[in-house]
Amino acid sequence: MRRLRLAELAVLDEFVSLCERHELRYYIVYGTLLGAVRHHGFIPWDDDIDVAMPREDYERLPLLVANHFGLARKMQSNRTEASFENLFSKFVVSTSAVRAATVKGPPLEWKIGIDVFALDGVPASPLLRVLRASFLRILKERLRVRRRGNRWKRLARRALQIVPARLLWSAYEATARRTATTGATKWECLGPYDGRQTFPREWFGDGRVQDFEGRQVIGPTRAHDYLAHVYGDYMQLPPLEARGGHRIIDVTFGDAPMLGS
Repeated sequence: MRRLRLAELAVLDEFVSLCERHELRYYIVYGTLLGAVRHHGFIPWDDDIDVAMPREDYERLPLLVANHFGLARKMQSNRTEASFENLFSKFVVSTSAVRAATVKGPPLEWKIGIDVFALDGVPASPLLRVLRASFLRILKERLRVRRRGNRWKRLARRALQIVPARLLWSAYEATARRTATTGATKWECLGPYDGRQTFPREWFGDGRVQDFEGRQVIGPTRAHDYLAHVYGDYMQLPPLEARGGHRIIDVTFGDAPMLGS
């Protein structure tokens, strides 16, 4: 776990450096922001890093990564890999691999890196909000074909496989681009917490420096409001049985950078 975290922190450093060089906006979010505020670093039982970027910066990132890192690093998404079942992207070490045990089914597999979420402006038009929410709901079900659900949900997800995921992504992103984050009063994050994904834009603002594992990174300006909205009483530690991370089986570091090496 310690070696994996050191590698992830080094990848975070690469990401922050790239953002600073090209003036891309980013914010640490979710468990990473919670860890920074409550623990000044990783949540003790956590093993990943989450950042979010306004749509305009998020869409510039893949080309900048390719130009700067070549084949050593890459952006993973459902647009680039059909088997990638997430709404977010990942900035990863191409030659790495992580395997984690699951209660049922085959191990989970991913690459060393950080999760990158898009922040989209919420449209003022009620019709456009409904249209975009509909595309997003269909897209989520399309990507969850192998996840749990009752029989009818599983059948519906399988039926959705005839619809190319890239077509759904294009439809959603076309609506997302119609509302610039700079002009929207609210932002929506394509993250895991349904019903707690919309925030006033000023909560993010220009950002505020947070300490994370001895480095200075940018979080939302109003971190308390953000964390209370997502987690409730976020300073209260969860019960012991809820403090679980991934059950790591094996890690291939490849050419992952390693702090202290």
